[in-house]
Amino acid sequence: MDAEPTRVETVLVSWVMALFGRPVYRPFVDSLDLKGDEAVLDFGSGWAENSLLIAEKLNKGGRITCLDVSEEWLKVAKHRLRRFSGTNFVLGDISEANLRDASFDLVIVHLVLHHVDASIRERTVKELVRVLRTGGRLVIREFMISDHGIALDEVRKLMSGAGLTEQSWSRHRRILLQDTYQVTWTKGPPLSGHTLP
Repeated sequence: MDAEPTRVETVLVSWVMALFGRPVYRPFVDSLDLKGDEAVLDFGSGWAENSLLIAEKLNKGGRITCLDVSEEWLKVAKHRLRRFSGTNFVLGDISEANLRDASFDLVIVHLVLHHVDASIRERTVKELVRVLRTGGRLVIREFMISDHGIALDEVRKLMSGAGLTEQSWSRHRRILLQDTYQVTWTKGPPLSGHTLP
């Protein structure tokens, strides 16, 4: 993972996200089709734009857990989500976070898996699957380009190797931003009649 950001970096990124983040992140959160009662893990929550948008949708007793290796980013997340109940903030690596087995309905991994060192990606994915309940979803969005992203084939190998079933995938092209792909995985059998391209 990247080093701890400086205070200047957190302020700058937070300012840029306040101006431009919602149009970029809202379509992703809307695509999650939240009912409002889910337990959600935001893995590598960073400045918590996804977490904030998710918290706004969790109006039926749902909860959001922000997990990040950065103490500075968790401070930002706590500040941004301070008005919401049902929030939890966990500092550290997923393998040391003491999260209960099968405790989340949804795990999101948004533009962060490429930051996880290749030597621990498999272990990290297995931990994410461990905390996901049977029938739960793991949704990943990553950059398409190889120098700042992770290949879809590698992600598919990691996720299927950890026991997840791919349910859907899509490619997203955005003006002035790098292309991304988004894949939804479930813990359990595939949906009946579902086929992938």
